Amino acid sequence: MATVVSAKRELRKRMKQILSGISDESISLQSKHVFNHILASKEYQESRTIACYVSMPSGEIQTDSIIHAALADGKALYVPRIVREPPTTDSKTQISYMQFYRIYDRDDYERNLISGVWGIREPSPKFNDLPRSTVFDQGSRGLDLILMPGMAFDREMARLGHGKGYYDQFIAKYRLYASTNGWSKSNLVALGLSEQIMEPGTIPMTEYDIHVDTLVTKGGFHTKD
Repeated sequence: MATVVSAKRELRKRMKQILSGISDESISLQSKHVFNHILASKEYQESRTIACYVSMPSGEIQTDSIIHAALADGKALYVPRIVREPPTTDSKTQISYMQFYRIYDRDDYERNLISGVWGIREPSPKFNDLPRSTVFDQGSRGLDLILMPGMAFDREMARLGHGKGYYDQFIAKYRLYASTNGWSKSNLVALGLSEQIMEPGTIPMTEYDIHVDTLVTKGGFHTKD
């Protein structure tokens, strides 16, 4: 385990350097290609409920266009927020986890997201003075499609995150909840820049790390070799 953690740390350092050197123009162009691939896909067209990350200002596929399209197409859209629980008498450590909250329309998306971790916009916890719905609320239909970010990916559908484990933990919790409630399996689709794609077996993985089902780059959809 210690060897895997160290290998991940070194790969993140290398990827941080690589991603910092990608121009805004290249990211914008690659994002447009990915947007077109997503909207033309069966996975998107047949989905009713979508979870999508809100992109950082740089270093990854931008998702504003995908989010705008999903809302315009009448999809039930959820985006992530990092929730921080205060320390309790039993634990002095602050607990944080990722939760996905419903975005109701484009105006909600444009007006009610605030800057959070790493400059990523996050939904306010309330909408019209009421608690904002989450994917786990009663009446939710589950998620048909989950669009995920990452620092690096390989052709075996391994994913390297930023090291906090938020997505792996959320997906593990979601899968357990979905199986209990009889929801269908979600498609895990990662969106990646061409510079983020590694050779098979490059990304160190543990038993707790989630593989994605599909990877989408400017070249289209990719599945496990």
